[in-house]
Amino acid sequence: MDTTEPTHNQAEKETKQNEDKTAEKASGESSEIASAQTPAKRTWRPARKAKQKNIRCFFGLALRNPEVFEPLQQQLVEVASEEDKLRLSPPENLHITLAFLGSLPSSRLDETKVLGASVGSKHSPLELSCRGAGYFKNSIWVGIAEQEGLQALANDFKQAGILLGMPNDPRPFQAHITVARFAPAARQKFLPIIEKFSGQHWLDFTASKAYLYLSETRQEGPKYSILKSFVLGTEKDEASTEKEADDDSSADSSE
Repeated sequence: MDTTEPTHNQAEKETKQNEDKTAEKASGESSEIASAQTPAKRTWRPARKAKQKNIRCFFGLALRNPEVFEPLQQQLVEVASEEDKLRLSPPENLHITLAFLGSLPSSRLDETKVLGASVGSKHSPLELSCRGAGYFKNSIWVGIAEQEGLQALANDFKQAGILLGMPNDPRPFQAHITVARFAPAARQKFLPIIEKFSGQHWLDFTASKAYLYLSETRQEGPKYSILKSFVLGTEKDEASTEKEADDDSSADSSE
């Protein structure tokens, strides 16, 4: 049998092959480690713009001495049934709407306050007379006697709304204070009471400030609160926000 031993060259060749295999293995392991440590490439996407928030607002006048309407409200309660869905406006929430702004972008709130202050500064305090009673489709109101200054104030606030991009309401201004709301089917039941108070002189009062109201829809009904007040008859806006809103109360009746 031929037992020839491997030559020197063969030994070197085998050694070289073993070294190459070891190097390839080490290289493969290094590649796997590097691949595991390298974060995946991310695709850049532009940030989403925040959705514009809208708020429902209106300009109005607040009413002091709301207790004068209690006789009317009490008689409504006495004849109402559960099906009539009678809902009285809380005394602290009564107001006169001057101009409804609708859905206003919150980004324009500061501009709205500036316009409100400008309008208020051009008008003098108003001496108003609250008289009579009437109804709309599903609400009962007490009226405000026609007054040229009040009409002019409402018109200017309406124009301020148009400058803010609000739609022009073609309906004529009718000053009133909503004192109750009801189911439309109950109107006939309440008509005798409304007629009884149709000639009533409720009170005279002075309106020395106008207000910017926030209108919020809630499960228990609309919630109105004062955002800003504007002194009538001065170039300086002496309006305050939350502190004065507490003094003047929030509103909770419907337009």
